[in-house]
Amino acid sequence: MSKSVNKRTFVGFSIGDSIANELKAQQTFIKPLVAQKAKTVAKENFHITAAFLGNTSLADRVALSRLIEAETFHAFTVSMPHIAHWPQAKLICAEGMAVDKLSYIANQLQNMAKELGLMQSQHDYRPHVSLFRHCTLPNEQTSFPFLLKAPITVTATQLTLFESLNLPGGVKYLPIQHWPLTP
Repeated sequence: MSKSVNKRTFVGFSIGDSIANELKAQQTFIKPLVAQKAKTVAKENFHITAAFLGNTSLADRVALSRLIEAETFHAFTVSMPHIAHWPQAKLICAEGMAVDKLSYIANQLQNMAKELGLMQSQHDYRPHVSLFRHCTLPNEQTSFPFLLKAPITVTATQLTLFESLNLPGGVKYLPIQHWPLTP
């Protein structure tokens, strides 16, 4: 964890090594389809974001922790059956539809962010795992979304507050705090 008092943070879910390995294989398969300047997301950074919070102070993070601890969030399983290209975000990702338990978590976290005066998403929530950032397609023949042979299935059992660090070697996501999800 960095020593900075203000941290660029988000709340999300780790995906586990076996799912990360599946996604890494998909990333390798897709790599020839994306422009060379695209940034490949490191396998260690694969996650599902529930809410991006922007820059947060220690007081913000303590207050958020208290709000999360007062809430009951349930474990869930989400399926990501296809790879999508989000042209405005310049992102290629594994994407799925939010199940009710995940939608509830994302909505509650947005409400908490609003209550604390933190950044809130201006878009409808879509669970995804980013594979490439700063991504454009090299030609218009590349067709997205496309279905995976088998959907990526993620079971989340804990919620994590991450810090996003911009380092010379690229971005790195460090866990700051975890909260178990109720089975």
